[in-house]
Amino acid sequence: MLRHSAAFSGYSVNDIEAAVWFYRDVLGLEVRPDDDMPGILTR
Repeated sequence: MLRHSAAFSGYSVNDIEAAVWFYRDVLGLEVRPDDDMPGILTR
């Protein structure tokens, strides 16, 4: 049933700036705001 579908994972945070810092600087992930949905970060 889900063999060929893309997966999505999300987490709710209270502080978007702290989340950006954590994902970018601690985990080394590329993060960027989603222009169509303010408050959403994408990779």
